[in-house]
Amino acid sequence: MIKKLNGAKKRSLLIRNAVFGKSVRVRMHALRDLSRSKPEDGDSGWLLETVLKYEKISGKD
Repeated sequence: MIKKLNGAKKRSLLIRNAVFGKSVRVRMHALRDLSRSKPEDGDSGWLLETVLKYEKISGKD
């Protein structure tokens, strides 16, 4: 479902899932997808730090 959304709505949904996801799996997948997307103006520093930490811990590219 997320793949069919446009850029702004997709990013908003990913951020919401990363913060408020019902399971760890949902949150981690959202963080992974956010880490692979280009940062935009207004992105929160703490969220980007979390994404970078997840990428470092997971060891995935």
